[in-house]
Amino acid sequence: MIVVVQGELLRCSVCGLPRKIRKPQASISLRAIPRSGSAEEPLSLDQDLQTFIDRVINRLIPVHADYTPKIKQELQATRAKYREGLKDVFTGKGDFNTWFEKTRTSLALHQVDMTRMLYESLEGLRSQEAQQMREQYQEALQNLINSYKPV
Repeated sequence: MIVVVQGELLRCSVCGLPRKIRKPQASISLRAIPRSGSAEEPLSLDQDLQTFIDRVINRLIPVHADYTPKIKQELQATRAKYREGLKDVFTGKGDFNTWFEKTRTSLALHQVDMTRMLYESLEGLRSQEAQQMREQYQEALQNLINSYKPV
């Protein structure tokens, strides 16, 4: 049970720590990246977005050299599934929040860890979209971290 202490503070009846009332967390949302070319042409993502996707997948599902070939093969198949889901987000075929929650839940990652992973995967990318996404994740990450800090 949580008891309101004063104004914006709550006191947890279990641990007794005062906490700020949580404001709605900043939603992490990506806008669809426009397709280049006609509907008949294969999809092409810009190099920074492809690098971002590769970094995210490598962090989500690392494949180490000492794994057996069978395990590596299974991990590559799993990577392909998550890669396609993320590509769908960038091509407007999928919703980022759905991908984020499904991936985070299935891999048992905390929201802060998943957001930090996405933020760090954008480091060093130079396209304007990548820089805007990095700023967006930085803000979302800070809001998440702040929401877990006791007063």
